Amino acid sequence: IVLGFRISKSQQLSNWDAEALSEPQKLYAATDAWACYKIYSELQNYRLK
Repeated sequence: IVLGFRISKSQQLSNWDAEALSEPQKLYAATDAWACYKIYSELQNYRLK
């Protein structure tokens, strides 16, 4: 685990085609984007060592 904790994937299979996203879907999307950035940063730091 790169970040040191697990991120819930419970919204991953929810209805992303809905006209409006639910608050849990919005949180999931934001967290997923943030996690991608953090993992990229950690891998860049690892590569530079």
